[in-house]
Amino acid sequence: IIKNIQSSSEEEKKADFNVIPNERELKLYHITDDNVFLTKDNLQEAYPELVSIIGDTINTSTYIQNILNNIAGTPQTATFVIGPSSNADSATYDYLTDGTNDDVQIQAAIDALPSTGGLIFFREGTYTLGTNTVTIAKNGVTLIGTGAGSIITCKTNFNKTFFTMGHASTQYTNCWVSNLYIDGNGANQNAGSDYIIDNQGLAVPITNVKILNCHIINGKTGLILNAGLTMVISNNYFSNVGTSATYIAGSSSGSDEEIITHNYFNIPASYTVSVIEGGASICNNYFIAGASLASGSPPLFAFKQR
Repeated sequence: IIKNIQSSSEEEKKADFNVIPNERELKLYHITDDNVFLTKDNLQEAYPELVSIIGDTINTSTYIQNILNNIAGTPQTATFVIGPSSNADSATYDYLTDGTNDDVQIQAAIDALPSTGGLIFFREGTYTLGTNTVTIAKNGVTLIGTGAGSIITCKTNFNKTFFTMGHASTQYTNCWVSNLYIDGNGANQNAGSDYIIDNQGLAVPITNVKILNCHIINGKTGLILNAGLTMVISNNYFSNVGTSATYIAGSSSGSDEEIITHNYFNIPASYTVSVIEGGASICNNYFIAGASLASGSPPLFAFKQR
């Protein structure tokens, strides 16, 4: 809303224009108190008058374009902040969690991103999944936390995969998961085919997935399942993987392309890391406690074991 801008001081002009309006119908108030309604159709027409009123206090053309974008509903990239309502700065968050069924708020934040994607930033706190698997079915989604301070876990007997990527029929691409501490709470789950991250369970997996700088522990069945065209798994810590193995990739077609590098696997000797398709490249990982690579996996390069 532009109100009496002609008679305002320079500081007031700048303050008035700091907020981009979201309304589809905007009012321009003149010094004469006459109202002019700006819509998509006549906003560009009013541009010269706006310039004469606003002057050089802001980048007028950018401001006009922002209004046009909002009126037209043009998709914009977005960053949403999610965090516990108990945090001191929670008033600045877009989505508030309470440590119970936080999957509801996480899913809502992802769904609110435009079709072009965006970023969900997890502030410090513990997020407990209690209702449903969180599904990522959109291009360009990034989930990022603060590191060890952003903990995602689940309720007793949640018995579901944490994150599923993909769609029943549409191909999506570019999903990053980074800087999160994910605890599968495996000791309190019933046996089943549940994973921390599943990029295979839906008919059309997401391509170009990156799992970076995460601490992923205590799975029930496994940690990561992939059948996408490309997945990079780098600089993660894995421990207490589940009842059988750490499944890094689950397709035997040979068409997938995984890059698995600089990860630390703290896995018992009776367990294996299974990478069974020929497209994987594995290098510079570190195994502790005697775990081994499953048969049929591709050759290793600079692979360390203690």
